[in-house]
Formats: sequence, C-alpha cells, structure tokens
Amino acid sequence: MLHLDSPRWNSLTHAYGSGQDIPPLLQQLAAHRHLPPSEPEDRTWHALWDRLEHQFTVYDASYAAIPHLIQIAQQSPHHPRSDYFLLPAAIEVRRALGYGEPFPADLTDAYHHAIQQVPQVVALFVTEPWDAALSRSIAAALAVAKGHILLADIVMDLRPEAIEEYYLWRGWTYHHGNPYPAYPSHEE
Repeated sequence: MLHLDSPRWNSLTHAYGSGQDIPPLLQQLAAHRHLPPSEPEDRTWHALWDRLEHQFTVYDASYAAIPHLIQIAQQSPHHPRSDYFLLPAAIEVRRALGYGEPFPADLTDAYHHAIQQVPQVVALFVTEPWDAALSRSIAAALAVAKGHILLADIVMDLRPEAIEEYYLWRGWTYHHGNPYPAYPSHEE
C-alpha cells in the first residue's frame, strides 16, 4: 500500500490534476471513522468521488486510494457508510471496463489485495442494520471482489427508481416501496 506521506502521490493524477490532495482527504476520513456521519465527512466523500471516479473515468490516484478506503472501513467501529464499498466497486468496474488510466505496476498488488479483502470487511458488519444504499453498495463490492464486473455494474444502477421501473415494466404495481403482482380482474 502506498504510504500517505509518499512523494509518489505527487506524480499520480485524478480528475483535476495531481494526486497530492488525496492523502489529506483519506486522513480526514480516517479521523472521522469513530464519529457519526457528519457534514464534513460528506464533503470529504464528495471530494473523493469527484476526483477518483469522475464521469465514469478513473485514474492512477484512484487505484492508490482503494487500499486506504478498505483499511479505513475495516477499522470503523460502527457500520460504515455505503461509500466505503460503492467507491471501490465503481473504481474497479470502470477500470475493468477500460474507462481508466493504465494500471501502474507498483500499485497493482496492493489494489488487488484490497479488493479481495472486501468480503472480510463486509463480514465485520453482518450484524449491523443495512439500509438499501448500504446493501446495494455491499452487493456491488462483493460482486467486484469475486470478479463479477458486469453484475457489479448492474447492481450499482439498482436505485429505487430503477427497481420501481422494472416492476412496472413487468406489469406489477408498486405501493409503498413494495412490488405486488397486478392480478387480472375477474369481472365478467
């Protein structure tokens, strides 16, 4: 794993230039991991997403950040937010589908090792409650960890409105977030 104080970050890039601003963002996440979700943490996540997975493109700084994100999630005392799983899944999907910069050889081992650690990190939180966003993120991350890139890509798109559209397409009704089969009328 690339140390956060490594000068190598200066030569890495993200959507807006040099990767030198990624270590401080990762340090902010690590500092907040013991606290309930907050507005500063939201801003940090927004900055990370904007830099590391921007308009379906990923960068070499994205690859270097993944081991840190997985490690921070692993060290969180309470269930982590969905971004800890969704951002790594999104980065791996984009990378695997060819929407990213070339993979630097010096980052490959740590990156792949971190992706393979996702099931163990998920196991830490199986007794915690999961909302739909966390469930979707974990499902996508698990699919990525097991090499099912296209499945992960589809799972990431399963937002509530997409699920509702799917059930409506199948001819089901959707009431209070739950699908129900539309039974034919028996009127004669």
